[in-house]
Amino acid sequence: MLKDNKINKVKLFDSDNWTVKYFAGTGMEVMLGIPNSQLNRFSDDYDNAKDWKDNVTKHLHDGGVNIKYVAVGNEPFLKSYNGSHLKTTFPALKNIQKALDAAGVGDKIKATIPQNADVYDSGSQGPSAGDFRSDIRDLMIDIVQFIKDNNAPFVVNIYPFLSLYGNPDFPVEFAFFDGGAEPVNDKGTQYTNMFDANLDTLFWSLKKAGAPNVKTIQWCVLNSDIKNMSLVPENVNYACSLSDCTSLIYGSTCNKLDVRGNVSYAFNMYFQMNNQDVEACDFQGLAKIVTRNASQGDCLFPIQIVSDGRRLTMVTRVSVLAGLLTLLALF
Repeated sequence: MLKDNKINKVKLFDSDNWTVKYFAGTGMEVMLGIPNSQLNRFSDDYDNAKDWKDNVTKHLHDGGVNIKYVAVGNEPFLKSYNGSHLKTTFPALKNIQKALDAAGVGDKIKATIPQNADVYDSGSQGPSAGDFRSDIRDLMIDIVQFIKDNNAPFVVNIYPFLSLYGNPDFPVEFAFFDGGAEPVNDKGTQYTNMFDANLDTLFWSLKKAGAPNVKTIQWCVLNSDIKNMSLVPENVNYACSLSDCTSLIYGSTCNKLDVRGNVSYAFNMYFQMNNQDVEACDFQGLAKIVTRNASQGDCLFPIQIVSDGRRLTMVTRVSVLAGLLTLLALF
């Protein structure tokens, strides 16, 4: 089913062999997971991490599993955990990466910690005031520096709908992407949805933590100046045949777009799946690259997040009822 829907990247929440083995030979990029309940075991004893690495290496053979990342815990610093994992997560991360390095696979498989967006905040001052929570700031700075030094990605799960349902005073329009919300101005930058504001809050937090080179290239869309649409059908067919346009079919999240919206979505999916290569946003002169969020309503146009010209190809979709797993390259 995943392959039929052209999903080529998967995050697992454990490393059980009976699950992982089914991805052998698929070519899909896989992130293995270590549950929070095991963090203590790996933080206390490096030998445990060395033993665990066999869960990775036994799948690395011709026709095996394309393992790219190891998720050490999942959102371990959530406020609701009351600090339960503050002392174990970072040591576990270091031991797992050390074990991968010792096995000779650390240059290709990176350990990281999927965080929840509650590890950073900007109060009521806007995204530019973003910073990591004061109770974990020093720890987060150490983690950011470690994953930066190891060329690993910073991973965060962003859930726009939690703000909507967790705060009765939260403006409903700000959880969507249709531009219907009253813009929030932060030093000249206008925000009309929670996702953009949250993502920029993260960028500011990372910059203040010593990762100043994080940047984004955003979207590929149909050039609004195009009047002659005769070349559009063949180019849309080409884009969709080499990417994933399933969100445009009837009943999916993006099937209510107008004609130009459909074309832009197709162009953007092709652009993202080709690592945002400038040449992948041409389509016989029909397309252009823009930096403003091209998402419409609850239809999110995916983006990749990059740094210094080096890309991590995690293309995902999110609606108001789904979370977004975002990988940031910090190097």
